[in-house]
Amino acid sequence: MFAENHRHIGKIAKLHGFEGEALLLSGSVFPKKIEKTEWVFLLIDGLPVPFFISSILLRSDSSAIIKFADINTAEEMEEFIGFDVLIEESKKRKSKTLSNFENINGFAVIDNKHGSIGIVKSVLNYNDNYLLQVIDGKREILIPYNDNLIIKIDAQSKSLFVDVPNELIDLNNQF
Repeated sequence: MFAENHRHIGKIAKLHGFEGEALLLSGSVFPKKIEKTEWVFLLIDGLPVPFFISSILLRSDSSAIIKFADINTAEEMEEFIGFDVLIEESKKRKSKTLSNFENINGFAVIDNKHGSIGIVKSVLNYNDNYLLQVIDGKREILIPYNDNLIIKIDAQSKSLFVDVPNELIDLNNQF
């Protein structure tokens, strides 16, 4: 279990070079803000300890070369191999969707351009990326479950009002 306001982004996997750099590996895609992050936290004895980043170079969506300020040799970095790396979560605005997260199965999904597009069968979780599984007859539509697409949840009428981009509807209609 990680600190309440921290998010696990990966582990220090191995040394990279001789100047205190290391390979940071993630089990999923790094958050977009990782390249602009000034510091990360290493989980040391169960506590998040901040380390200022001197440089970070993304090699792929799930690997990066990281160098911490004040760590200048491979020997200094070696003691941190295998440590979990966390970032601090920003204060999130209250989501209009999360309060009803578990209770939307069976809700009608109504798009502001396309009208009724189906019924919510379930909410799928792919590495903390949530998708609404919407069923319309034999067709399945997957819609990202986020505040940018959800306009309103009406518990009384069991309706979920969305504004889904045309491209997403077209993509789902291809299958």
